[in-house]
Parts: sequence; C-alpha cells; structure tokens
Amino acid sequence: MKKTILSLTILLIAGFSLTAEAQKRKVVYKIAKAGVGIDGIRVGISTRADVIRKYGRDFTTKKHGRYSAQMRYKNGMSFYYCQKDRKQEIFDIELRSPARVKTAKGLVLSKSTVSEARKKYGKPRTGLQFRGIEFYYNTYRGRKVITVIDIVEKNGMRECRE
Repeated sequence: MKKTILSLTILLIAGFSLTAEAQKRKVVYKIAKAGVGIDGIRVGISTRADVIRKYGRDFTTKKHGRYSAQMRYKNGMSFYYCQKDRKQEIFDIELRSPARVKTAKGLVLSKSTVSEARKKYGKPRTGLQFRGIEFYYNTYRGRKVITVIDIVEKNGMRECRE
C-alpha cells in the first residue's frame, strides 16, 4: 500500500513538472491588426510619446532624409512618424524578427508564406499591400516566407511633408 501511494505521488509530481515545462515553452504572440496596430499602439492615433511609455527609451532613431523618423527597438518592432508632424503620430508599425507576432487573421511572422497571405487577405492592391497591412518576404528553400509586416492606416501609407 505504501509503495502504491509513493508511486502515485511520484507520478503526480513528474506530471506537474512536465506540464509546467511545456507551459514555459509555449510561444506567446502579439496580435497585429490590419489598419489598427499592435499591443495598444494604434496607427494614426498613438504618438512617439505613447510608444516610449509602452516600450521605454532603449531604441535607436533613424532619420529617413527629412521625411520620417524610425524608432527601432531590439525586439524587432519599429515605429515611424513624420519628422514635421508636431504630434509625432505613428503612421507605420514595422514588425521583423525577433518579434513574436501573429496577424489577427493568423499569419505568423517568419513562418507564414505569401500564398497564405493571399488566401487570408484576398486580392492585394499592389504587390502584397492590403487594406491596413503590407507584407514583405524572402525565399527560403523555395518557400516565400513573410519576413516583414507593416501595419499602416486603413487608407494606406501616409505621405509626410518634407
């Protein structure tokens, strides 16, 4: 009887530890919504200050001529605003690896393919530009894998004044 209870106790402990280990490995994705945003940052609404409040000051700024500025975080997320915009509203959210991102329609950054994007989003405006979201890809072993997701305003990419 004591051996049975001891055996059951050991099995329960082993089962709990395996379950805990499996939960640690589970990948959590941030959800990118076309024409809306990600993780509470919204294109056309949120500002540079909102991004800093959310993700901190550990980013580099890259200026694209006198056109736009890019806030580039190490987590693979970049946020663009027009340099001449006093509000510094975010007009584009660029997502690259190592960001753990999935679109609201289920496409996974660095895993899903161009053909999956076309199935989920329909006919693109041009290239891989859909309403509120754009995709870029690289070819790996014959598969066109999505490597960049841009979340833009629903009307398309904002034009900054220079």
